[in-house]
Amino acid sequence: MNRSVLPAMIVVLALADALVHLSLDIFLFDGQFLAGFLNVLFLLNFAGYLVLTIGFVICRRFSTKLHRAVSLALVAYATATVLAWLGGGQDDLLSLGYVSKAAELTLIVALILYVRTLPVAPARRVLVLMPSRTVSDDI
Repeated sequence: MNRSVLPAMIVVLALADALVHLSLDIFLFDGQFLAGFLNVLFLLNFAGYLVLTIGFVICRRFSTKLHRAVSLALVAYATATVLAWLGGGQDDLLSLGYVSKAAELTLIVALILYVRTLPVAPARRVLVLMPSRTVSDDI
């Protein structure tokens, strides 16, 4: 698979899932974002995916370690979202619940495959200084 296809797929899946949660918040609750508990959860889910996706794109140009950390945070976030949905009764609001979970599971798999392709930093050599043994140490 082309090295640029997987990151693009990750960005599209994460943004699509963010938009699904925002649209659920708009259409189910008439845009009253802070009116109830579920409204806030949908809004936070949208914001979380948006922030992590922006971080994924920006960190890709800088540090591999930071990019790996953001990618794994995105895996953890998507996993937490799926587990919260499973624990909350698996509601299929506006027939988007299963679509959202399919996107999140695909996102998790794509991220795991992507993280495995990231270069691993070589191990640093560590100089260990050991004191030499002297006769006075044996006493």
